[in-house]
Amino acid sequence: MKKALIFDLDRVLFNTDFLKRIDKGYKKGEPFCLKIVKRINWTEIEPQDLVYKDVYPKLNGWLKKGNKIYLFSQGDIRGQRYKLKASGLNKFFSSKNSYIFSPPKAKKLKNIFQKIPPDLEIWYFDDKLENLKTAKSINGTIKTVLVWRNKKKDEKNHLENILFKPDLIITSFREINKL
Repeated sequence: MKKALIFDLDRVLFNTDFLKRIDKGYKKGEPFCLKIVKRINWTEIEPQDLVYKDVYPKLNGWLKKGNKIYLFSQGDIRGQRYKLKASGLNKFFSSKNSYIFSPPKAKKLKNIFQKIPPDLEIWYFDDKLENLKTAKSINGTIKTVLVWRNKKKDEKNHLENILFKPDLIITSFREINKL
């Protein structure tokens, strides 16, 4: 069965933590917006530095298998679009398959799921457990994947005690072979 793969941007595809390390003026909790874009010296950054190493090969492979991919992200819209362009991820997501909006994200999920052709099995990748839980409550057949990049092992072990468990918990797309 062909799949609809829905991806969050930050810390799933885009290496937000790398960007924060190179931006000396970044303050914890500050949203990525055009103000930050202007502070960064983009000439020193290669597009592949902005995404996790497993992203390009996996997206290409999933598309070659006939799967559809969607972007579902929240944040400063212009800032998010800039990240897509600077990283080269924009080539994977057409405007009709990209959904970027201001928070809260979870309230938009049902509307997004309704736009996906019903013959596709939906897989939703996010780094926030609450978004995955909301997705599963909207449609129990959705496969939820918690992308747990750069997290400490003890934090991952903490997930054993939570009430909602995603279908998969991964630290890299390389852990997924069946899509």
